[in-house]
Amino acid sequence: MHRTILVSAPAGPALQDALAVAVGLARPRGAQVLVLPRRDMAPGPAAMAAVAGPPDVPVIVADTAVAPRAEALHEAVVAYAAELLVVDQALAPQVTHHAPCAVAVAPAGAATSAPAEPRSLVVGWDGSTEAGEALEWAVQVAERTAGAVRIVHVFEHAPIGQVGSPVLRARLEETRAAAAQRVPCTAQVVTGRAAAELQRIGDADLLVLGSRDRGPLTAVVLGSVAASVLWTAACPVVVLPRGVHAPVETTV
Repeated sequence: MHRTILVSAPAGPALQDALAVAVGLARPRGAQVLVLPRRDMAPGPAAMAAVAGPPDVPVIVADTAVAPRAEALHEAVVAYAAELLVVDQALAPQVTHHAPCAVAVAPAGAATSAPAEPRSLVVGWDGSTEAGEALEWAVQVAERTAGAVRIVHVFEHAPIGQVGSPVLRARLEETRAAAAQRVPCTAQVVTGRAAAELQRIGDADLLVLGSRDRGPLTAVVLGSVAASVLWTAACPVVVLPRGVHAPVETTV
């Protein structure tokens, strides 16, 4: 049975961007990409041309269309046993809340900027269980792409000149060292507003976050990062909602 990555975005540039992100994540996992036609988009030659995939990644268009609503997409995830759902930035906030799988958000322009496979991964980390799942998810991708992981902790309440506590630094280093046994891994602690600092990350192929699920994206990892990161991040963002786990596996 194929691993499946679902894609849902409006026909046109947004769909091309989502496809590029999906293909880049499907390739190292040997997954197929399944495009879900949306009831709010009229199929036509342009839409069909947009779903053409590369020779090494199966790209299929589902037979039935779905409504562009979180509930409908979540039901599709379960029906197709998908491990990832890729959406456009406009749909991201409502879909990520309570999603039954990881959700990837494709920024505008990903069709021309997304790499063949993500090799430079940044993980937003705050020491929570959800952040741990995000790190494991990123490490597994890096294992498959010969990539590297950078763990970033944004310390929002440090006095000027102080960046994190000794306890925090020790725990972060322990986390980094464990990940570094599997892939190249560095750690960074910065002071500032979490959303703003993560938005500034421009040298990553992928940003991975864990969501605490306190509401419709009102508390993504590192406090109230939320929709501002999903809407404005320069690179694709993957969010693991609370209760969604990284696959229990290593590279094959």
